[in-house]
Parts: sequence; structure tokens; C-alpha cells
Amino acid sequence: MTTKHGTRHCYKDGCRCEDCTAANAAYQQKYRERPMIVPLLAPATPQTFEHGPVEAGVEEEIAGLAEARPGLLWFLSRGGEALK
Repeated sequence: MTTKHGTRHCYKDGCRCEDCTAANAAYQQKYRERPMIVPLLAPATPQTFEHGPVEAGVEEEIAGLAEARPGLLWFLSRGGEALK
């Protein structure tokens, strides 16, 4: 099946004649000028939950370490990665 010259379809099939190239250029221009519609997402509401025994134990341990080693709190607040 052959495609009609002067169309984008023919250009996509490999034809590079003037008419097909112009049809593709017109399509690309129209495509670039289209309005950009981006849906706005509703702001996420933070989930609240109660700490279980593990979370409470970790918080207590960190609090105790922070009192004994003040520099450790700074270190942990930056992801616990070594300085470069």
C-alpha cells in the first residue's frame, strides 16, 4: 500500500521529498506550539501514626547518645555519611 505524498505519514515512511518534509515541519511546529497542560497535584497530607515500641526505643537510644556525644547528633542529621 502506498501513502499519499505531502503527508506526515509518508514522511514517517521514509519519503523526504519537499512536500512530505513540509508536512512534517508543519506538524512539528504545531506540536511545539500546543499548550502544555500539566495537572496540578493536590498537596499531600502527612500521615500521622503512633510510634510503636521499636521506634520509641530508637528515639530513646538516639537521645541518650546525643547527650553523651553531641557531635553524633550533627552527624546523624546529615544522613550519617562520612565527611568528604
